[in-house]
Amino acid sequence: MKACVTTALAELRRRDPDLATAAELAWQRVDGSDDAGLVSQWRVQAFCWLDLPGDRSVDSPARVVDGLAALLDLMSLRRYADIARGEETRDVLAGAARSDAGLRHEVRGALTRSGIQPPDTELLSWAPQCGPSEATAYVLVADALEIAVQVGEYTPKRAGWLQRREEITNRVLATGRPELDGRAPYEGIVAERVLAWARSGGSLTGQRLLARLEPQMAQAVPAAEPAAAERLLRRLQRFLAFVEGGVPLTDSGYLKPDAVARCVDEVGLADDLVASPARERDVPPVYYLRTVAQRLGLVRTQAKRLVLAPAGRDALGKVTRLWRQVAGALVPVPGRRASSGAHAAVAVWDILLAALLDDEPCTFDDIVDVCLQVLDESGWRLANGQPVDHHTVGGLLSEAYRDVHWLGLLQRRDPYDDAVGLVPVPDADQLFLAALRHRLLHSRTLFTGAG
Repeated sequence: MKACVTTALAELRRRDPDLATAAELAWQRVDGSDDAGLVSQWRVQAFCWLDLPGDRSVDSPARVVDGLAALLDLMSLRRYADIARGEETRDVLAGAARSDAGLRHEVRGALTRSGIQPPDTELLSWAPQCGPSEATAYVLVADALEIAVQVGEYTPKRAGWLQRREEITNRVLATGRPELDGRAPYEGIVAERVLAWARSGGSLTGQRLLARLEPQMAQAVPAAEPAAAERLLRRLQRFLAFVEGGVPLTDSGYLKPDAVARCVDEVGLADDLVASPARERDVPPVYYLRTVAQRLGLVRTQAKRLVLAPAGRDALGKVTRLWRQVAGALVPVPGRRASSGAHAAVAVWDILLAALLDDEPCTFDDIVDVCLQVLDESGWRLANGQPVDHHTVGGLLSEAYRDVHWLGLLQRRDPYDDAVGLVPVPDADQLFLAALRHRLLHSRTLFTGAG
């Protein structure tokens, strides 16, 4: 250790040997280097609010933060010492003593109030479990945000601070750095995630399929040209125009028969009908288009009416924005506490889109077989502990396939026609690739394995 650290510890041992022992333990966890100048606000916060509260091997967390604060004081790092001994840290430690829920609540509040927690941006959402490139980038961003706050670029909780924090985050992620051989941190994160995604899950079948997309997934996917997006998403555009102004619903939450008929006519769904329009539930083109539009966040129900959601209003008449919204929401993103079935559904989406992006046309049953093999090899099991079966996997795939089918993104209309391969319509491959890449950079679940 440099003289300042060594001298400070020696002085603390002279004053209080027990406190010095606690301080040395904390210092090794906060910095661990020989250079006290490398310590930062984020490192102190991460230790005091994230690492220490969950460490059951520490008998007295309060004593450890007291030791850290005393050591930081002796090294003239008083702002960091104030964090260690401060009210936020005491509240976090008290929350940890109460319950896991109490800890999570206190930590979220403390991190938000600090103003230097790297936010999710349009570039990526930070993963709770990440590789070394992403972990390094996270600290680089946090350190940049600390400096920004100190020099007055923004003040937490003041007007405009969230936007400014995102701008700084994106700037750090996109700027080349000498220690990374001139590469931007974002490039390393993307490469790391692509490799983790393509190699995850424990299924050689899945890995072989996903690995074919690695070169494309490593590159940004631009939005389709307006004319191409117009052709691709015409059905969805017309549906949003149909919903504009609101459409009354029945007490059961379905479109009324007259609205179903009007939807068929205005959206142009007559060719997909096998019977005259009646109840919405009995008219698949209308029912499933409405269902997927809701899942994509474009429409919603409100006071017995189907209305445009904010994203739908924003995309109405703006086809490039609609393209981006669909690409960003096509693959469902399960929350951190989602069921295993929700995570299995994401694995199925990965396989479906990867198969559709493959050069060889494939049938619905072909993809069911591949999904079944991937999930089985990856260790997925049913609720009763039995291996996944054809029926269960077929159900998961049907839900995903149904969405791309009724959005009009496939050439063939019948999802169960084994005689004809599934082929994306022109320009849909670009949308599928963008959807997979968005899922890769914004999903909390990168992997296709059961755990």
